Amino acid sequence: MGSTDLKSVAAIYNGRKITGIYRRQTGTFEAQKGVIKILVPEYEYWFDFTVAGKRYRSIFGKESNYGRIGATGKWESYAIESAVDALVKFKNNAKNGTGPTSIKEERALARQTEEERRRQERREKTVSDLIDLFLADISVVAPNIKTTKPRTIKEYKLNLVRDVIPAIGTRKAKTIEREDIAEIISKIVKRGKIVQANRTLASCSRLFNWALSKGMVLYNPCSMMRKYEEKPRERVLTEQEKKEASGQKASHDEIKSLWAQLTAHQEQTEAKILLLCLLTGARPGEVCNMRWQDIDDRWWTVDEAETKTGVKLDCYLTPTAFTILKPIREQGFVFPLPSDPDKAFPEHRLSKYVKRQHKYFGLDPWQPRDLRRTFTTLAKGLGYVDQIVNKAQARKDNSVIRVHYDKRRYYEELRQLFETLEQEILRITGKQVDTSKVIHLR
Repeated sequence: MGSTDLKSVAAIYNGRKITGIYRRQTGTFEAQKGVIKILVPEYEYWFDFTVAGKRYRSIFGKESNYGRIGATGKWESYAIESAVDALVKFKNNAKNGTGPTSIKEERALARQTEEERRRQERREKTVSDLIDLFLADISVVAPNIKTTKPRTIKEYKLNLVRDVIPAIGTRKAKTIEREDIAEIISKIVKRGKIVQANRTLASCSRLFNWALSKGMVLYNPCSMMRKYEEKPRERVLTEQEKKEASGQKASHDEIKSLWAQLTAHQEQTEAKILLLCLLTGARPGEVCNMRWQDIDDRWWTVDEAETKTGVKLDCYLTPTAFTILKPIREQGFVFPLPSDPDKAFPEHRLSKYVKRQHKYFGLDPWQPRDLRRTFTTLAKGLGYVDQIVNKAQARKDNSVIRVHYDKRRYYEELRQLFETLEQEILRITGKQVDTSKVIHLR
């Protein structure tokens, strides 16, 4: 726009005449206050100045943005005074080399300042606030989390609430350093909980990775922290093979003793679940969450989204397993929580049942998940190949053929495996199958 479109405005600042302010008429606008309505000419103000040979020009604003209807009912404008103040400010900024030199720059700087204030506010959240937001977010969508399964989210929550919040929950998330995390992990290790220490470190790392992706922290204090070496569990309730007696069948005294004591307490939910863990080889949590609608005739199916490995579980229920499931219902959990039928029986109660109430049933210390390893050991001892055993227990199989090409479900082979395992357990315990107790659900 040429200068001929603009008309110079006479203005005074501290008794001195100010030059460089212009305006042009762009139309009219209606101003009103109560019942008073007047039409006022609309002007757009410009100003320009030169500092050290460099020319500056800026659009200041419109008349309608700087005025009001006064007590006399006339339009009272302070646009010129505001334009003069802006001109003096920007001219001084240009001379001193500091601050904005135009309205556009000033607004951009204001936006930048406000954005920084918001970022600072997000980074001012405490660790407890961060954990609450993290758990709420990953239950819906989690770009930095490998899985959003309820089991995983529950584990994150347990680890963070149990050890992290009591230690640093009230501190600002952005102030957490590597030493703070290391101190938390060290205290867990001193309690002898190596696995728990590693899981807590993993939960903290994923928490801060998530916060970093959201701009709530500046870095992940868990980055590059090494986990402790874990000793895998090897407990199995079967006898070790002996070279000199390799042709003889083992007596499996622990299985025999445990089976007798569990069946003696079979009215208790914990005993029923443990018996099914041994017969099916399923994870204790999967048995605890068993639903009647997942049982079709002789097959119990668990969807991929509900297993630990993301592999579908197809389990054939043998006659002995059916006798444990009584009484039969149509819907809901097979093993509901006594105080709330809409909730499944908690997995953690199994360990307490084994350890505190029965002192491991007179055996060397063992855990409910060891029954899964016992099932695998018995199956391998009976000559079953890894592929069928893995399918029976919903383990991952990384073979390219089995992952991408072989889509068989191997129902017949699985049925034979579960039936043979039942026969072997009954042989060990000196029992026989009572087929008259078999109940077909559908």
